[in-house]
Amino acid sequence: MHRWNEELGRMFKACLPRFPPKVYLAMTQEQLDERRLFLEQYLQGVARISRVVASGVFSRFLQKRQQETLSIHRLNGVREVLLPDGRSVTIQVKASDTAQTVLETVFDQIGLPGDLRGYFDLFLVKGKGKEDFRILKKLVPWELPRYTLEAGRMERWALMIRKSYIDLTLDSKIIQEGSGLDLLCAQAHGDIERGWSLPTAAQRQELEGLLQAGQMRKFLHAAQLVQHYGCMQVDICTCDCPEPDFPAIVRVGHQSITCCLLLPGNNIQQISYHISRVKSWRVSLL
Repeated sequence: MHRWNEELGRMFKACLPRFPPKVYLAMTQEQLDERRLFLEQYLQGVARISRVVASGVFSRFLQKRQQETLSIHRLNGVREVLLPDGRSVTIQVKASDTAQTVLETVFDQIGLPGDLRGYFDLFLVKGKGKEDFRILKKLVPWELPRYTLEAGRMERWALMIRKSYIDLTLDSKIIQEGSGLDLLCAQAHGDIERGWSLPTAAQRQELEGLLQAGQMRKFLHAAQLVQHYGCMQVDICTCDCPEPDFPAIVRVGHQSITCCLLLPGNNIQQISYHISRVKSWRVSLL
């Protein structure tokens, strides 16, 4: 990693975070843990620099680390990529295929036009079934999905395509194409079925009727009125409101972060933090 840092330094010079100094003497377990933490912080700092992340030096290094960490005996294999509602598309995936390559293969199969492909990404999910899963992370374009899936082989990790934006005004562009409309409807339906979006009884009845009638455009317009439509739900985590380490379900979307606090007696208190002055913000799934 030190040589990699030197190579990055020659290309990007002063913009890099400080690399942890070398240690030449034997280290205790506590010192090893501390150095590992420093290296993780260094990698996180490098990953926040867009110019570095876009470089081939960065992606090749991490791809090589994936390949060294995990061994895949079969170079080629058939994989299912989940659509947002749990249906799947079966494709051939090579060990050397990047996440972007896998995405393009699925897009070709479902007929998504090129100008709409940038609005969807590949996500790593974990779950027991098509409706019971949680999002672990979004795969970066240069990541090798075969190796990523191998790391979670015993935990039933899978790949899923979902839209990559939370600006609902972009829906109007995507629904102009049939395949784009299908993906948005699939995500809206899937999120309702797994409880991420919360329709009223009347809304649910209307949505079911439109779905059965095959009126997909009307279905999507009705789904957009449902509470938490288009939000990404993070698995149950902890927050510091109203007190430290309080269990909560977090949803991100609609220019806000919504925390559903799990109170005693199965009661839920919802607090929304509206993002009004921040032009750019990010939620990381750790």
